[in-house]
Amino acid sequence: MFINTSSLTITCNTKPHTFNGSLTIQTCIPESFTSTTPEEIVEFTKALEFKAIYITNSDSTQIPKNLAGFLPSLEFLTFIESKLEEINENSLKGLEKVLELNLHNNKITKIDEKSFADLKNLRKLSLNANRIAEIPENAFTELKN
Repeated sequence: MFINTSSLTITCNTKPHTFNGSLTIQTCIPESFTSTTPEEIVEFTKALEFKAIYITNSDSTQIPKNLAGFLPSLEFLTFIESKLEEINENSLKGLEKVLELNLHNNKITKIDEKSFADLKNLRKLSLNANRIAEIPENAFTELKN
């Protein structure tokens, strides 16, 4: 798996597909699946129901946009030892099913007040080994667990 500043690639011996210029998914699509339209590929990817994504040593400074739109079943997101700089209010938007979020050892300096608002089922959060100077007072008020 490789990630750069604005894309996510999941590799498994097929051509990558880019959607909205922000997310590239390359999955184990069977040869009998002949569609090339982004909408059909997105629907197929959703059907695969990825539960976990592990990203390490990435040059990305942000979490890929619209991650929830392409990986709606995601429960475990690990983005470690990389160059993430901030978690803004849209970084984790729509990731209601995420149970564990590990952002250990990045370069995060900023967390917005609403960064974790959609993580209704979050049980474990790791932000250690970052450069966070200040966390907004209400940053975690939406979390229930």
